[in-house]
Amino acid sequence: MRGASSFRLRLLLSALSGKPIIINSIRASDSTSEPGLAAHEVSFLRLIERLSAGSVVEISEDGTAVKYVPGVLVGGANLNHDCSAVKGSRAAGYFVEPLLLLMPFCKRPTSVSLRNVATCGGGVDVSMDHVRMAMLPLVRHALTAPVVGGDDPPDVRVEVSTRCPWPHARGEVTVSCSGVVKTTLPRSVDLADEGQVKRVRGIAWAVDVSPGLATRCATAAKGIFLNVLSDVYVFTDHTATKGAIHTRTPGFGIALCCETTAGGRVVFELDATTMSAGGDSGLATGGALPEEVGRAAASACIDQVARGGVVDHACQPMLLTLAALGPQELARARIGPITAPATRTLRLLDDILGVRFRLRPQVGTKTLFVSCVGAGVRNQGRKAT
Repeated sequence: MRGASSFRLRLLLSALSGKPIIINSIRASDSTSEPGLAAHEVSFLRLIERLSAGSVVEISEDGTAVKYVPGVLVGGANLNHDCSAVKGSRAAGYFVEPLLLLMPFCKRPTSVSLRNVATCGGGVDVSMDHVRMAMLPLVRHALTAPVVGGDDPPDVRVEVSTRCPWPHARGEVTVSCSGVVKTTLPRSVDLADEGQVKRVRGIAWAVDVSPGLATRCATAAKGIFLNVLSDVYVFTDHTATKGAIHTRTPGFGIALCCETTAGGRVVFELDATTMSAGGDSGLATGGALPEEVGRAAASACIDQVARGGVVDHACQPMLLTLAALGPQELARARIGPITAPATRTLRLLDDILGVRFRLRPQVGTKTLFVSCVGAGVRNQGRKAT
């Protein structure tokens, strides 16, 4: 394998399948950045080493080549990982997304605390609100057995202890999984029906600024949705950092989730630091007013729903990965226009797991119906029965 694209997914699939991989030419000819592994990629390698036993990582002298031999995913409670080295480059979502897929396949229940990290992605990574609203339900869907009366599924949770907006790195996130998969995932992905939007939930947050900014942002967003739907609730969350002024991390934003009657979830998030309002509002968080952020987020969320699919574009890679990791049964789902990360995910799932998807365009809805037979990836840390 060559290049630095899909670095996390390559290591994730290698760790779950037990297949060693070699990645060459990592930014070897990239004139815009330094050659070799970036700080966030090295940090992610260390995180996987913390979760496993017997793994081998070899990095070339110039950092442009990596050899990874996976060990046994052991896991464990109360693990800590310092992310201060990735300040300004990646947020907590970079680490949390693969953790949600790795933890159920560990030998023991696992909890990991990510410290000194931004909890909002700033347009680079998904925020923790996006993870809790959209990605956690996907993982829980795959972990829940379709039959009633079986063992309780592993409970996967994401808790934000300290909220911190991009690009600062003073937040803390805890990811935990109360159980493990005994053999394979108990359920294949079955999300073929889009359904109709039945309600909207969201959260408007503010850190080290007036709580009224979050309220204004939530009110503006609700004003858009209440024109077409009555079941709309947007909660507010305010955080005040204690300490000196130079340690404060001002910012505000909003995350909105449209839930459908068939279990689909479409999420869109926006914060003041990533939105350009084209003027100076006098706010320390940037030029965007709370009303502008709220209305823009609501309009973009409605646009995501109009594109179709049971998930938003940011969740397409995770949905496809869960379908490929599942039992050797038919998995199917409906997605909107396929994104570039989802396309790279399809190629890697074919290269490493040997899972090929069938894509059928739906002319009437302009969506894609995707289906595959899962690889039946097993929990190698558990005893075979």
